[in-house]
Amino acid sequence: MNLYVQFIGGIGDILLAMYRPGSPLGYFPALKARGDTTMVEAHANTDVARTLFENLPYVDHIRFRGYSQKFDTAPGMQFERLKNWDGLMWEPPRLILDDEDDKIISEIASKPYVAVHIAASLSEKVPPDTEKLLAGLAEARVRTVLVGVEAHDNDKAVKGNRTQGFRRTLDKYPDLICLRPGLRLHIAAVMFSRKFIGTLSCFNCVAQLSAIPSFVIVNRALKEPRVYGMMARNNAIVRPWNAPGIGAIDDIYRDAVTWAKE
Repeated sequence: MNLYVQFIGGIGDILLAMYRPGSPLGYFPALKARGDTTMVEAHANTDVARTLFENLPYVDHIRFRGYSQKFDTAPGMQFERLKNWDGLMWEPPRLILDDEDDKIISEIASKPYVAVHIAASLSEKVPPDTEKLLAGLAEARVRTVLVGVEAHDNDKAVKGNRTQGFRRTLDKYPDLICLRPGLRLHIAAVMFSRKFIGTLSCFNCVAQLSAIPSFVIVNRALKEPRVYGMMARNNAIVRPWNAPGIGAIDDIYRDAVTWAKE
């Protein structure tokens, strides 16, 4: 049979659907073992999400529609949606890295580090004065890997990828580790970290899925019940920067640095 599963939403939504326990993607090895042809259909709000599906084991074809990109590796083929997996063995889906990314992660993970993501796909998810957090981590000599930068430049912000001027900021803190662009590489960097500090972003979803101790800085006006539920189950520290009586953002960053050092 020709069978497919569908993923819709932002990168965080797609990651949660792909890697959650019981994800339909986990049945693909069993489908291939019995001789089925498999496909992933994805409707994403950013083009970079396409890399989540490329070169995955047990996935024969991809139909992808992003912000500006669209492609179909099986034009004209008819597929049925996978709805019944009775009798099929489930396996946890794995993140697949190419050789170069695997080498980078192996080198970085040879020593413990904290993964930090201070950007987000929506500007209202980004706390103010984030450079103060970077300065605090650098001064405290916390081994820090920055994730979420999908470009080498300081051009205008691209939805889901980066905040404007980010790399100019990084020039001030040469001891902070900034990875080359690559969504899977950055996801892996979170998965292998000892702690995570960040925003309500896709990388926070990765941290919660991987049960990484987390310090999440949030806009209290944004409601994401599923993600908040995951953070509660993971005992994440959740600090809103704009709630009454919580103190200045400087206090939150100072607490985050202290926590990262522990």
